[in-house]
Amino acid sequence: VAGGLAGLFGLNIVEYEPALQKIPDFFFGALPWFAAPYISLNIFRAFGEKEYKDWKHVRSEGGMVGRFLVIMGFSATISLATTMLMAKAGFLKPLAGQEPQSISRAQDAMQASGDNGSGMVNPSEYMPYIVPAALAGAVLYQFAKSVAKENSAQSLKKTFSAVTTWAGDMAITLAKGVDKAFFMYLNFVGVPATAVLMSQTLGGGFSKLAPFAGYYGTVLLNFAVSAAALAAAARSLNCRKKEFGGFARAMREAFFRSSSAMTLPVTKEALQGMGLSKDVRETVPVAGLSLNMAGVSQYLAATGMASLYLLDMNPTLGQALSVIGLSVAFSVGVPGAPASTIMLLDPVLSKVGLDNVQRAAIYKMVLPLDRIFDMFQTALNVGWDMVAAVHVDGGIKKKNGPEGPPDKNKGAADEATRLQPRP
Repeated sequence: VAGGLAGLFGLNIVEYEPALQKIPDFFFGALPWFAAPYISLNIFRAFGEKEYKDWKHVRSEGGMVGRFLVIMGFSATISLATTMLMAKAGFLKPLAGQEPQSISRAQDAMQASGDNGSGMVNPSEYMPYIVPAALAGAVLYQFAKSVAKENSAQSLKKTFSAVTTWAGDMAITLAKGVDKAFFMYLNFVGVPATAVLMSQTLGGGFSKLAPFAGYYGTVLLNFAVSAAALAAAARSLNCRKKEFGGFARAMREAFFRSSSAMTLPVTKEALQGMGLSKDVRETVPVAGLSLNMAGVSQYLAATGMASLYLLDMNPTLGQALSVIGLSVAFSVGVPGAPASTIMLLDPVLSKVGLDNVQRAAIYKMVLPLDRIFDMFQTALNVGWDMVAAVHVDGGIKKKNGPEGPPDKNKGAADEATRLQPRP
């Protein structure tokens, strides 16, 4: 806010103190090195911390994850289609020559040195390999924990189990530490960097944001389309006025809190008011905190695709499909906390072909409204969690009937009542 106000009053703080430019430079330079462990360890933690009682529980969990993946893939596909339509309509015009002044200087400096930033080591380039490795590690960790409970396990098997379990426990501890480090990094480096960028981007007034209006409109339209799809999905699951009231209450809370984790009590209460079983409302929204980031995947897909149009890169079909896959893959396992999306954007932009300077230009476009976009993403995350919960609950009731699973003792109790003598 301070940086934005300074910019609106025509004060570009970097012009008064050039050394301040090192803050956003360090922020963007360190971002990929935070993104890789942050995403991979949280994915490992999301799947590794769960306790599976038996194979039936594993199948049930797999079905839930499948639902979440379908929802996120659907959201990313909607985003891709909407963004492409906005580009065809002329709302996403190339930004060549319209980037903030500091980015233009960085491009000139890199071109003069013969370096476009692509030769630098970037961990984000390896995320498509790191994410499957994290998932495989979580499966191995779960197997090791099950072996540890077997009394008849062989000594070699027990040794393998002990080592793997220890390594998994250390990875989960490390994930918690990385989460704390990330939020410290965001507060103590990201906030000052954002202030510097805002003073540059808004220097001279809101008119400086005019070249980005097409992108902002595209993202907001994507959120509106997703909300309409969410309402249609809820309607198809027999949700009516009462249920939509529960959706509205939970999503409103999520919007203003910008954290699906902090909204969880309200989400559970809303699902209870909608008549969902305790088992469903205690499991589905909790799993959705880290496994169903529909709003996040949609935002990443919209920004990744729009970036290609804005930088006049003429996206191919392969890049479009890559955007969908990356947006879904990187969204899985992310904590439901404010501002966590900022960490996911870098690997998506990197893998679709943007160099360091181009990614910095996109961040300068994104940051002024990132907080507002984050609020919409959280509301959609919670809304689609509730859709998944309604779908699961409907399937259970369809299988067992509205009264729940059949009671094995009910027939005997009825027979005993029938045989009792009448008064």
